[in-house]
Amino acid sequence: MLYIAVCDDNRQVCSEMETILLEYSKKTGVMLEVEVFYNGESFLNYQEQGNMFDLVYLDIEMEQGNGLEVGHQLRNVWKN
Repeated sequence: MLYIAVCDDNRQVCSEMETILLEYSKKTGVMLEVEVFYNGESFLNYQEQGNMFDLVYLDIEMEQGNGLEVGHQLRNVWKN
């Protein structure tokens, strides 16, 4: 099972990414769980509760929680 986060303040983009990932899962048989976040703050709060992801799609320009700042914080927490 791959745990994937999509974090973007554009709901259309999030919806499209989730659809693409779920279609990929159906075609390949790779089990995916996709969580969607609409700002960096909610994403960071979720991962601070002990939730980890194998892959994160992170928008760089967001109104709440700039993607570069969020990525920097993730690197410090996950240490990889």
